[in-house]
Amino acid sequence: MNVQAAAPTNQDDPNQRANQFRLFQGARVKWPPEVPDDMLEAIISETRSTLDNSELNKDPLKVTFRN
Repeated sequence: MNVQAAAPTNQDDPNQRANQFRLFQGARVKWPPEVPDDMLEAIISETRSTLDNSELNKDPLKVTFRN
């Protein structure tokens, strides 16, 4: 009987798993993205704007320890 080991999948190889994310416009993005580049750029821009205008970055513990 001829038994061969299965080829490692992306999930089995830590190097491949680490390469599933890339920096795109300063954001960590799962690669390849499932949306066109222009939509991804708009999403990243809107997210940055929302985070900059919110109080989440000013006092993260306030969000963490809500009553």
